[in-house]
Amino acid sequence: MGQPEKPKVALLDGIGLSGNPMMGGAEQQSLTMLRELYDVEILSGDVNSFPEGTEVVAVVHPQGLTEPTLYALDQWVMGSGALMAFVDPHAETQMGPQGMPAPDAASDFAALFEGWGVDFDATQAVADPTYALATNRRVQGRDVNVGNPAWLRLDASALDQDSPALARLSAMVMTTAGSFATGEDGPTLTPLATVSDAAVLASATDASNRFGDPRDLLTSGEAVDAAPVVIARLSGAVSSAFPDGKPESSEWEAEHIASTEAANVLFSGDADMLMDRNWIQKRSIFGAQIPQAFANNGDFLLNAVEQMAGGAALADLRGRAVDWRPLTRIEAMERAAEAEYRATEQALLDRIAETEAALRDLAPQEGAGNGLFSAEMVAEAENLRADLLAARAELRQVQYDLRSDVEALQASVTTLNVGLVPFLAAVIALFFALRRPKRSVPTRVAA
Repeated sequence: MGQPEKPKVALLDGIGLSGNPMMGGAEQQSLTMLRELYDVEILSGDVNSFPEGTEVVAVVHPQGLTEPTLYALDQWVMGSGALMAFVDPHAETQMGPQGMPAPDAASDFAALFEGWGVDFDATQAVADPTYALATNRRVQGRDVNVGNPAWLRLDASALDQDSPALARLSAMVMTTAGSFATGEDGPTLTPLATVSDAAVLASATDASNRFGDPRDLLTSGEAVDAAPVVIARLSGAVSSAFPDGKPESSEWEAEHIASTEAANVLFSGDADMLMDRNWIQKRSIFGAQIPQAFANNGDFLLNAVEQMAGGAALADLRGRAVDWRPLTRIEAMERAAEAEYRATEQALLDRIAETEAALRDLAPQEGAGNGLFSAEMVAEAENLRADLLAARAELRQVQYDLRSDVEALQASVTTLNVGLVPFLAAVIALFFALRRPKRSVPTRVAA
């Protein structure tokens, strides 16, 4: 706060934080907030140096970085410079030509990851039922509200409460996030955000499929030995990703640094987390669009930049409140009910599909010969139709049972909030009113 000038942050933006005026895209709120506290300079093309006075370099969704740029980033880290890298197996908010979805939405930072000894598989995304965000999907021809395990709503239990960047945060949203790890002989990787032991690593392609059933990710995904880490900090000894020195294409002027003993790098497995969609909603107040946070993604960015730059004085003031108060008990009941009925539901859906296929196979035989059914064919068709009707009835019952316990609890909570709490407040007020001592009525004394 006593600095005469704003600290400088150099930004390589590959996802569109600065917006796209040609397509009507506005600057994202995370970048707007960052500009309020820091002098943000956006870099593009070949990067052979960083602006004078740069304290933190941020790379968001790197794709197609040239060799000179990769070398500059490597040497910045080897010189103990602070680097933040937001990578993504599938950046849903990245726009391609003419506003269409990007044909390749995976980040490419492999050259530096491999050189620094960090494992990040850009073909896999974390799927975790514990932190699954509820989404609406059309599954088996019907609209359902399901928990999407690839879209994570992380609460305080997933965040490192000892880190100044995360200690005051209560919720962050990450979508189709990747995970980080190192080998036994690798550098020091400190987890900052970790999902649960129930998580699996699923195909990023499947996780990004908007038309599939996201619950299938838990059965098709690969089990892991330890809970995946989705945000981490790299520190300690790290060797350069360019062991042979400066490449010929680079114009980096400083002498090559082969290693560092004080790496200062933060990795996030999701780049979408910085986009408005993942943490704010805009409300119209007297005609003005006012952003309101439902997660602490923006607070995390500011806290992390401040910590990386060498301070955390304001981190304790951020992230105290967001407009998101999930009913954790209801959500836990939903997960338990879904686990109980999911297998039965899938078996019934398979049974319905098989029965419908059998009826279709039987249909061509009905026109054969003289067009008459044999007694066996009639009996088989009737049995199949009866089984189909029974299976559909069972499916409706299973779907009803899936919601009944949850709806009952929701009704109880509503009754408690609407009726019981005001009633108790009225009783308490009446109690104190009756306890107030009555004033005696003054009487006149006869002369």
